[in-house]
Amino acid sequence: MVWQSLLNHITSLGYIKNLAQCNILLCNFWWLSSPIPTRIGIHEGVSKDIKYADKQPIVPWGPRFSKSSENDMRINLAISAAFTAWILIKRSAEYKPLQFLAFAFVYRIFEKLKAFEPPVSPTYTEEGEDEGRTLRLGKRILRSLAIVFGSMAFASLAYTGILNLIEMTGSYIPVFLYNNQELLITTATSVILYILASYYR
Repeated sequence: MVWQSLLNHITSLGYIKNLAQCNILLCNFWWLSSPIPTRIGIHEGVSKDIKYADKQPIVPWGPRFSKSSENDMRINLAISAAFTAWILIKRSAEYKPLQFLAFAFVYRIFEKLKAFEPPVSPTYTEEGEDEGRTLRLGKRILRSLAIVFGSMAFASLAYTGILNLIEMTGSYIPVFLYNNQELLITTATSVILYILASYYR
């Protein structure tokens, strides 16, 4: 009854000549105003990557939010704290803490990517080998390396950018910043990697 009354009212305005046109107009309006999952017919059994596609990052290969378990987060925190303590005590260690920190988090992120990877039906070749396994393994390794070394590059560039900004303003660079490059970069990288390994993938 409500729809029929609305149709009669719109038709009586004279902008639409018949009920058929009015029906089409209202159906289009309902479809456009409905949520995206309703429009494309998504149900509960569909993958979350498809169901929540509008919430995915703009950059397809960028980090995606994926919180780790409490135990994994504690392990990540312990790794970051251990290497931060190392550089705090040594002050200068030829970037060895940063190198070992990178190796540790490459492995941690690689294992997390493996755990969150959706199940895939293997495709065997004539020799009985899964041809997609090597490709998936390579993608996980490259993504792990990109996240870790990207974090290191970000910390290094941020440090350099801060020094350049201070020089541009005509001020003197603080002695603490100038003499503790390794300490600051290693500490910043450990914090960034902890956040990425614990909350993203």
